[in-house]
Amino acid sequence: MLKAFIRTYGERQSEILLERVNEGLFSNDYIKRLACTSLLGDLIPILKKNTNTKSFYSSLVNIYILRGDPHQKVITEATNVWKAQVDNTPKTLKSQLPQLLHKIGELLMKQEEISTCAQQALEEFSAKYGEAWIMDIADLLLKSVQESIA
Repeated sequence: MLKAFIRTYGERQSEILLERVNEGLFSNDYIKRLACTSLLGDLIPILKKNTNTKSFYSSLVNIYILRGDPHQKVITEATNVWKAQVDNTPKTLKSQLPQLLHKIGELLMKQEEISTCAQQALEEFSAKYGEAWIMDIADLLLKSVQESIA
């Protein structure tokens, strides 16, 4: 029923729908995370079509992180959404590196199941791209520290 709602009202009300879906993405209830991941999979093409790039990439960052969820059903759904929407993972992640690291940092301070999800995403990211992108990451961390001091 919600998928039909998104298909019907998604183009005109994407930001309102996205706000509600994003609230459930990192819920402590894995069934809610699973449902919201599926719904976001339906909303992402609408965001892309409407050229709402900030919301589009923010949604992709969330999906990437959810691929590290402790529950296999959420992992499978997030992986399917990711593969359907992203052609080039390294290019997408590199363009969204500040947002990815910020979101992971934010989630590491949440309750155990959500912080585990963020830890998994960080471990996967580091294993695949850490060496190649260490200077970019160091620059972002330095900038962040400088901003917090100022």
